[in-house]
Amino acid sequence: MSKTNKVRISNSTIGTGDDCVSMIHGTTNVTVENVKCGPGHGFSIGSLGHYDAEFDVFGITVRNCSLAYTENGARIKTYRNESPSKASGIIFQDLTMDHVKNPILIDQEYATIPGSVDSKVLISDVEFSNIRGTTISKIAVVLACSQSFPCKGITLKDIHLEYTGDPDHNEDTPFSSNCTNVKVNYIGEQLPPPCA
Repeated sequence: MSKTNKVRISNSTIGTGDDCVSMIHGTTNVTVENVKCGPGHGFSIGSLGHYDAEFDVFGITVRNCSLAYTENGARIKTYRNESPSKASGIIFQDLTMDHVKNPILIDQEYATIPGSVDSKVLISDVEFSNIRGTTISKIAVVLACSQSFPCKGITLKDIHLEYTGDPDHNEDTPFSSNCTNVKVNYIGEQLPPPCA
């Protein structure tokens, strides 16, 4: 959805080959709750920063949802492009993951426009809270923010994810998180371990 205000999606089951719910530019004050997602690419903010003069995204809450065998879980994605905008006031809360590849993901290198270096989308005031379940990735939390516009006010609270991928695949790779250009506020349990 885009250029949308005060929308609620609830009590639904969504299976698709792309995002179960996609919230792109101009999406404001949206609540997604009690939704079962899968198969699909999860709940996504973006992609943002693709076109000129995009509207900001703010006031998004995704809560009490479950995801099964999806590519992503809770995701924010932006292009590496010159188009500036903001994404703020975003809450992912009380989510259950079942064999999700990328449970928690901020990807500001989602796609590159020729001639551009860093994403110009400022991501701020985002909370991932009480996210639990299983993942098939050894790197279950990825926060890859823009070097020019680092993420601000990112909170991870009570995260408990367990690796259930192939036990023989990357057996020497630790179960971990990966963070760039962001300072994270950690509260409560953190599994995988937080970024150093």
